[in-house]
Amino acid sequence: MELTYRKFPKIYRIEQEEAEAKARGIDYSLLEMIAKGEPFSVTEKLDGANSCIEVIKEDEEIRFAFYSHNKKLDEHNTLRGFYEYANSVLVPKLTEFYECTDEDVHDYLYGEWLVPHRVQYQDDKYNKWYLFSIYDDVIGTEIAPNVRQLSARCIGVLTPDFFCKEHYGEF
Repeated sequence: MELTYRKFPKIYRIEQEEAEAKARGIDYSLLEMIAKGEPFSVTEKLDGANSCIEVIKEDEEIRFAFYSHNKKLDEHNTLRGFYEYANSVLVPKLTEFYECTDEDVHDYLYGEWLVPHRVQYQDDKYNKWYLFSIYDDVIGTEIAPNVRQLSARCIGVLTPDFFCKEHYGEF
């Protein structure tokens, strides 16, 4: 497997979903999803720097690549310190986590590197990485939020707070 960037799908906002649902003659799209039994979750929106960690495990070797949108990060393009943080803090945790599986892996871990931006947070929230999605490229699907939460706990990384988690089971 070759390291390549995979763009994260657009995250829809409730206001946008409501407007689109009303245009289709539906009062509220979330109610439509519930009626259809479709899974959904509502999480805190963090306003930092979008980042992606690509993980490939093949023949017992684990490789990592780091991205900000579609730009690969390196020692010259660090995304305000994320590249160094990922190599020093996240890679050891991710290596330990992925060593536990015997299967080949090609995952994209999407997260928010919380650094000062437009929205102000408490100082202790900054310079931390918050995992918000895992895409498994081997099976071609996003991992369910309850599995992502469990994975985040096992890895030892933070996640955005959940406000609503329907049809995915308990966390």
